Formats: sequence, C-alpha cells, structure tokens
Amino acid sequence: MTNSDDSYMKRGKAQVLFNYLPGNTFDYTGKSGIHRVEGIDAVERSDLDIGYIGRQVLNKVQAWRSGEYSAVGFPQYADSFQLVEPREVTTSVFPLLFRCTTCERIHSYKNTNELAKYNRSLNCKSDGCSGSIQQHQFVFIHECGEIKSPFPGQCSRCNSYDDWKFESFGSQRFRNARWFCLNCKNEKDIEAWCNCDLPNSRMQLTVHRASSAFQPHHLTVINIGHGAAADASAPRFGKTVFAKYLGLTDEPFDRIELDSRRVSEERERVESQLETYQDMYESQEGDLAKQIADEIEDLKEQLDDMDNGDEPIGDEVAGLVPFLNTDGDISQGGQQAIVDIFQYHNLTEELKRRTAREIILEAGADTPQSRQRRELRADRLENQFHQLGLENVAFVEDFPITNVVFGFTRINREPDDSRLIAFSESDVDSSGDGTPLFTDTVETEAIQVELSPRRVVTWVLENSRGDGEHVAALGDAIVNSHLPRGRKYPVPDSWDGSAVATWCTEHGIDAVDTEPLSEWDEPAIRSWLAANMDEIPTFDQLKMDPDDGVDALTYFVYHLLHTYSHLVLKHATQLSGFSRSSLAEFLMPRALSFVLYSNQRTDFNIGALYTLVESTFSDLLTELENRGNDCVYDPVCSREGGACHNCLHLSEVSCVHFNRNVGRDFVYGSKGVSERHVDGYLGLNIDE
Repeated sequence: MTNSDDSYMKRGKAQVLFNYLPGNTFDYTGKSGIHRVEGIDAVERSDLDIGYIGRQVLNKVQAWRSGEYSAVGFPQYADSFQLVEPREVTTSVFPLLFRCTTCERIHSYKNTNELAKYNRSLNCKSDGCSGSIQQHQFVFIHECGEIKSPFPGQCSRCNSYDDWKFESFGSQRFRNARWFCLNCKNEKDIEAWCNCDLPNSRMQLTVHRASSAFQPHHLTVINIGHGAAADASAPRFGKTVFAKYLGLTDEPFDRIELDSRRVSEERERVESQLETYQDMYESQEGDLAKQIADEIEDLKEQLDDMDNGDEPIGDEVAGLVPFLNTDGDISQGGQQAIVDIFQYHNLTEELKRRTAREIILEAGADTPQSRQRRELRADRLENQFHQLGLENVAFVEDFPITNVVFGFTRINREPDDSRLIAFSESDVDSSGDGTPLFTDTVETEAIQVELSPRRVVTWVLENSRGDGEHVAALGDAIVNSHLPRGRKYPVPDSWDGSAVATWCTEHGIDAVDTEPLSEWDEPAIRSWLAANMDEIPTFDQLKMDPDDGVDALTYFVYHLLHTYSHLVLKHATQLSGFSRSSLAEFLMPRALSFVLYSNQRTDFNIGALYTLVESTFSDLLTELENRGNDCVYDPVCSREGGACHNCLHLSEVSCVHFNRNVGRDFVYGSKGVSERHVDGYLGLNIDE
C-alpha cells in the first residue's frame, strides 16, 4: 500500500477512549482509508482502586449476564481486571472491500497480508482497466459483536469471482442494494451469516462509521479510592458508609469502629459536669466537700444507666437502613445505594469544596461596605435555595472524574437486544495482566447541588393523595416501605386530622400508625429515602411497576432529581459560556444530589463555573423558576411527558440516562393538557 503523507494521527485520550478502541473502525487522516483498531499500547493505572471499580463494572455487566444475549469475556472477580490508560493505537486496513473508481468492479481480500502481497499499489486488476481502487465504507455487523467485510464470492452463473459490482440502484437504503455481475448480468442479495450461538444469525449491512457499528459502554466514578475495603456488596462497608453519611460519628472514614457506642449529647453533658465536680472536690473540705462527693456519685449512677441503653453504631445504622441488617451480600439495589452515598462522601468530605455562600463572601474588596453587600447577596441566594427546595450549592475546584470503558455492543445498546463484549488481554500491550478496562481521569471544575430531603419527602407524600393515576402506587410504596427503627409512617404537618384519616383509609393503615414528619430527624429522613429506592436500570425507561419496573417512590424521586439536573445544566450553559455538550451530569439519587462538571478534557480550568456560582447563580435560579417550564412545542410536549430536545434533552455525552426519565411536571406540576397529574416540587408550601 502507498504511504500517506499524514501517516500518524494524534488524538486525545478521551477520543481514544470512545472512538479508537479495539474492534472499532475509523476514517484515517489523509488518504490512508478506513482502519480498524487492532490493539492499544497502554500504561497500567496503579493509582485507581481496581477492586472498587471492578465491582461496579461487574454490577453493570450483570444486566447482560441475566439476559438472553449474555456477556462475553468478563471475569468473575473484580481483581481479575487491569486498569489501563491508552497511549498509542495499532490499526490495520478494514474493511477489505474495494471498488474501482473507473470500471466499478469489486476487489475483496481475505486479510491485509493478501492485500499487501497482491495489490500493494491499489490498482484495478481487471483486463483493460487502469483505474485505482478505493475502500467501500460498508461492513457487516451482528448482535454477538462480530464485524466482517462484505465478500461477494463466486457467481453462480458464470463462476467469476472478479466481475461483481456493488449496485445500489441510486437508493440510499441498504435493503435495495445487490451484487451485480458485470460479466453475465447475474444478481444476488448482499448478505452474510454469523456462526455464533445466537438464534438470529443474519448480519446487518451498515456504514462502518454508523453509531450502531460500535457502541462503547462506560461508567463514571469520582476518583477517590479507599483500597480493597471499598466493597459495596459487604454489609460492614455499607454500615460504615451510612454511619458517616447519617452523622452518627465524627471519626474519619477509615477509623470508624462499628462496634463502638455513640456518645449522646446528654452523656457528654453529664461527663462534663462530672469532670467539673471532680476538679472542685480536690480543693474543698468539710460539708462542701461531702456535698460535692454526693453529686459525683449521682452523676456516676446516671452514666451507668446511660451505658445500659446505648447500642453499637453498626446496630444503630442497621436499624435505620434495614437492607444492611444481613450477613450475606447486599442486593443490587442496596449496592447502588451504598455507591451513591460513598461517592457523596468522597465529594463532600475528601475534596476541596466551598459552598456558594463561602464563594460569594470571599470575592470582592475587603471593606465594610463590600462585605455587607456580599452578605446581602449570600442571604438572598440562600433564600432562593429555600424557595426552590435546595439544601445547598457548592463549587468543587478539582473534581476528579474517571471514565471507565469496559466493553462494547453492536447494533443495539440495551441488554435485551445485544451481547456485551469485553476487551481482551491480547488487545493491550501493558505491564499489567487481566481483562482491560480503559480509563481516563481529568480534574475539572464542578458544581454540586443538593435537594432538601425534608422537602422531597413532603412532596412525595403530597403526591400520594388526590386523583392522579399514580396515587395508589405511591401510597402503596410508602406504606410498604422499610421504616427506620422506632418510627411511624410520616405525614406532612400541614395535614389536619381529617386529611390524615382519609389518607390512611385509602392506603389501608390506621391513623395511630402515623406521626408528623416534623418528628423525624435528618438521619431518619435521609436513611428512609436511601433505603427504599429500588435498583435503577442504566438503559431502561423507568416504569412504575414493582413487578416489572420500579416502585413509585423510586420513580418519583429519580425523575425529580434527574429533571432538576437537566434544568440547572440547561440554564448554566446559557450563563456560563459553555455549550450544552461541554457540561455533563453526575447523579447520586439516594443522596438527592447531582454534580454538573466540565467534560472538556483539558489540563486547566477556565473558571466559568466558579464565576457562575460567584456572580450569576441567582440569575440562573430566577430563570429556572420563571421560564424553566416553557417549551416551544407545548401543548404537545407537556401532553406527552414534558421532555423534548427544546426544553430538557441534553447531548448524549452530557446525560447519564440517555435523556430518559425526565419530565417538567415533576418540578413545576402538570399542565392541564398533560396525561398525568403530578404536583410540582416547586409548588409546595415552603413552610413545610
């Protein structure tokens, strides 16, 4: 083959991670044609937690392993992976189907060695033709992961191999294309069959660069590991994660002792009094000393009584989060909850994170007038948070996000319609061993947004009464939920006795089994939400069906959080200078938190998100409140779910769930034309 003047392509790691992985095809720069990636020269990533990431990958793979198409090449254990960062790519010419630009005859080759041996100059071999040959852009693909060059074979009429033409008859549809013999005018279908074990062996003809030809699958993690102990399937790790999240201990994460007993505020008060009296006793005599001694004995008896009532932190966590009360492995839904909370812990405790108030107060001149103005701005912004049901907004300067590509599918993406293929150890040249996972880590700026847990629970309860089609399902999800130990079913404080009685009758419980939501403290509310959300499938549109979907609680909370994330991202791009595809979301549903981060793979941050928080986040929230429910396609959009490319949809690289499971009515309330009736989150009485 002739060498191109541009024989070496340079691409960033992120492009390699998604576009130049083994098995994928691409258009080589210059005149080098179409190539297929055969291998990757990579370096092993020893700075990442292979056990933690490997277990998350295997959890994703389970969706295919439990289906008809299955997954191929993946190990059983997390430590059988290797984490690598791509550096250089080895490629070969593919597909090996060529056409003469003069006579249009097809030239096909079994492999690149045959091409190099017999036609390195890429000239037409037909008698009397002096044309050159160029690659066809078509390939055959199959759900099993196979990819082939089209090969016409021998003509059944004239026995020729070399007189075929790819005839499309002027149509852009592949089903109209045929092999046409220029020698005898014979025609035959362009088809190929796969030798795999799947029932449908017919392969699909497509353009090599079509998105269906190679679909990489990846997950995203916050890059802070805690060693081999970070195992979401282990109850002890889950209890440690939730103990920190629920505020049951102030100890650093790696020093939490689940067998220790939490010191209550009352015990701390008594211990302080005891220490004071003991100091006083040493300097007193006579009756006063005797009186102090009596007080000391009384305080010691109080401490003895308190010791009898305490319980270990691990048991306390299990009482709040019932799925942790097991000796076996945690369920898939429980593992998702633990990962969510663990990532939330990494973000809030391990990274340099400043609240919006801190950002505003630190900006500007250090004069009394300037400080006063900044205090007023911060107060107004926090009042907006309260009005819009936000708990907090924070800026993260160096958000360490790691993308991990673990396999690919062809034709379809979903587990029900495709086989997931792992990359092979032979695909990479690295110092490690094991099934490769291709990674790329970047530290970028980000904004974290948290919804108010108490407001979310109130909103869920308000939607569990009335006339909507979801009312019964949502009420059933609540009354069948796992309550924190010692707690009754919560009802909003704004409901009077008649409203509570009606709600209890509708959902089959007694009013004596309820209590005002104000009786629940923050740990109880947070644990109830995290413990009762179902497993959230990566690829599916959520259905409100506990037998073939998720329960209504999961459906409502996830739609609310995901929609709120899209709304903030959409308005952020309008104010920050980023395009919609330049920002991406990272969701932690059980923690009611989402992160918007810059997904531009650069070594520096341009500061646009910092400026957004410091200067214009109040404007963003005002626009979100006043215009976020507008759509140029209404009333059609609102009638069909309240989500379209104009109002909510993001680019594929920005949304974690392929623009599924969002709807404006969850935030703003249903419009009159909507097919479902939902009370909007922003429509709540803010005094709740």
